[in-house]
Amino acid sequence: MISPFTIQKILDTARIDDVLADFVSLKKRGANLIANCPFHNEKTPSFVVSPAKGIYKCFGCSAAGNSVKFVMEYEKLNYPEALRYLAKKYNIEVEELHSETEAKEIIDLRESLLIALEYAKERFQHNLWQTDEGKTIALSYYKERGFTDEIIKQFQLGYCLDQWSAFSDEAIKSGYQADILVKAGLTKVGENNQIRDFYKGRVVMPIHNLSGKVIGFGGRILKKIERAPKYINTPESEVYQKSKVLYGLYQSRQGIRRENYCLLVEGYTDVISLFQGGIDNVVSSSGTSLTEDQIKSIKKFTEDLVILYDGDSAGIKAALRGMDMVLEQGLNIKLVLLPPGEDPDSYIRTSGAQALKDFIKTNASDFILFKMALLLEETKDDPIKMSELIQEIVNSISKISDPIKRSLYIKECSVKLNVQEQLIIHEVDKKRRKKLSDDRKHTNEWELSEDVPALQKEVDKFDLKILEPVLECEKNICRLLLEYGKAQMNDEETVADYIFNRVGDIALKVERYDLLFQHIRALYLKSLIMDVQYYFSNELKHISEIALELAAPPYELANWSFKNIDIELPIWGQNYLLETESTIAHFNIFKINKLIEENQMHLKKSEMEKNEDEINLNIMTSIELQKMKKEWAEKVFKVI
Repeated sequence: MISPFTIQKILDTARIDDVLADFVSLKKRGANLIANCPFHNEKTPSFVVSPAKGIYKCFGCSAAGNSVKFVMEYEKLNYPEALRYLAKKYNIEVEELHSETEAKEIIDLRESLLIALEYAKERFQHNLWQTDEGKTIALSYYKERGFTDEIIKQFQLGYCLDQWSAFSDEAIKSGYQADILVKAGLTKVGENNQIRDFYKGRVVMPIHNLSGKVIGFGGRILKKIERAPKYINTPESEVYQKSKVLYGLYQSRQGIRRENYCLLVEGYTDVISLFQGGIDNVVSSSGTSLTEDQIKSIKKFTEDLVILYDGDSAGIKAALRGMDMVLEQGLNIKLVLLPPGEDPDSYIRTSGAQALKDFIKTNASDFILFKMALLLEETKDDPIKMSELIQEIVNSISKISDPIKRSLYIKECSVKLNVQEQLIIHEVDKKRRKKLSDDRKHTNEWELSEDVPALQKEVDKFDLKILEPVLECEKNICRLLLEYGKAQMNDEETVADYIFNRVGDIALKVERYDLLFQHIRALYLKSLIMDVQYYFSNELKHISEIALELAAPPYELANWSFKNIDIELPIWGQNYLLETESTIAHFNIFKINKLIEENQMHLKKSEMEKNEDEINLNIMTSIELQKMKKEWAEKVFKVI
């Protein structure tokens, strides 16, 4: 794997006109160069090279790219080979991060682990359905929990026999290596190299990745054994990292998209019970606090998270734990606390799915407002506790990346806490500046995120006519970040600063634009505003294709210099300052319009329920939103 530093050095050195001159005959035309396209037969040149942008485009066959892409296509090389070709041409030393042999060994290990885990799943299912011990002990347990045969098979539940090494012995006999079984978390090695089954005597629940492959198991013990934990999970491995996985997400991903919200519960059986009852947009964090990676997994499917926990004090504390991190990732959070003594599994079994759905709909509370109300009860006119409460709420609000949502929460909290709005704004801004400073201080220059988004296969369905203006804004946002991200917007901000400070952590509607937007944002948060050439040559094919699509002009300007016509042609990017301000203003107006519609729906609901506090809050929110809309509209008018 070639280091990012070497890649950037190659891109900086390999001028496109110099590289292509080795393959085609280029002629000067204005600021650009033209040639007959080397990728299809033509008599009239339609192959245009832009040295300023570092790209080429053929207006005949639509071939487009930069120097690396040209070498790949013309010489039939892959991405690393093309980089090495250019490195050799310019005498650049190539720094390798991993040898190809090491990379192959990692891939081979992952494949071996997945194969072993798939075998284990099949053996555990066989034990459940085909052995006397499995049917008597494990299947009876599942039936007692109310699980049907259909749901047991859908979630691929199984059982590991209560014998010392029955599974391990059978797996080794079938050709699986003992060290692979150990690394997969299926087998343990004790003293004198004696092996034993990791899930001995437990019912097992497979954990899947988003591709449906088994990457681990959760196991529940059925006998009371001293010091033996009730639940255990597969140990960390090359294919399973607990902090990155949500149980049930593979089964529930379509339901989450359909309902447009994700329901989070605590345990495996809660997920299975709710799914069986018809609530199929549910996942579990397996009894631990949510992690950043788990939140990002949810965000791929929805921006709305509803947390359903027990209504006792432990449940309330569990619900509040880690929620600031969810806010930081841009999700909307609501909390639902069940009546004391109930959990999701017991509630749906006694009351049914519809009753639970109705309960969730009626009792869902906004996280920050819930937290504020809860803490207000504890202050009891104590000024010190009140100060601590304000800091708690300010800390939560500061995690919200969307500036419009942040402003609305500040307004609401100012009224309910009887604190000056400007004071909350000051404290929130102070915390956000410190967080940004800390993040950048601890960032390695070339430490790129492992979670730079990859293109999802599933495409959002929406009405293009209704969203056409929004789509154009999204396209422009990506193009402005791509081409002018480093350019100064004002004395204090670059174009990238200006855009990200005003749109927050959002997901764009068009997945191909969102892919590039999230990629740029991931680097920006690490203090890296990359040159446009970086994206043209990105190893992720989809990134480079989208970047080229946005940067390449959709037409070729006519060669007016050959004609006696006095006309001044537009220069690409000459008005990027005005275009950036106009694009962001329009984008935020669209977003505010959506919030106004949602607030109107809440107002109607509050009026039907005759909830005076909520009615006043909705009216105040409506006034604030209209004020924001007017401010952004004035910016649009100024630009025009």
